[in-house]
Amino acid sequence: MHPEPLGLRERKRRATRRAIQLAALQLVDERGADAVTVEDIAERADISPRTFFNYFGTKEGPIIGDLPSLPAEEVVAEVLDPARGPLWDGIRDLLIAATEQSVSDIELMQLRRSVLARYPQYFAQRMGAMHAVEDTFAGQLEQRFRADGLDAEAAHSRAALTTLLALGAVRHAWKVWAEHEGAEPLVEHITASFAAAPAIVVQQRAS
Repeated sequence: MHPEPLGLRERKRRATRRAIQLAALQLVDERGADAVTVEDIAERADISPRTFFNYFGTKEGPIIGDLPSLPAEEVVAEVLDPARGPLWDGIRDLLIAATEQSVSDIELMQLRRSVLARYPQYFAQRMGAMHAVEDTFAGQLEQRFRADGLDAEAAHSRAALTTLLALGAVRHAWKVWAEHEGAEPLVEHITASFAAAPAIVVQQRAS
């Protein structure tokens, strides 16, 4: 899966969204969450409060941040089609597409990790939203496994396990990427983690 080049309007939209998130995280880090208002965030981001609400519905939105966004269902179905190639490769491609925009900014990621560590309520909100994304992905995998001939219970179980394994590989990639302070693109680390995971399983089976 190769992303389409972004047009000028989309680049500006993403830049504004990033500026709002950066402003919110910086202000909370500097002043504390209770001392920061939407007006403060808008002023730091050099936008109007009205523009802020065009991007985020609440003050907490830019603090919690963007989450991985899966492609449309028909795109997922196409990538997971058995005729397209190995399932693990398809999952890798989908998760790369889902994470590149939302978590490939090292500055935002490191600042957000620091802020969320200080404010468990924001951390809990982000984790709750992440679980919803994971459940959606597991449901799409379950459809693939049922199409392969598994019964409902077996397909559900395999989809849940596969999702956890895949997300574990992504989280490993994020960790290595952060430790290297984003020196290489996140996609390279995700690709490497996905390549290493099956080799570990095969090695354990052979030993």
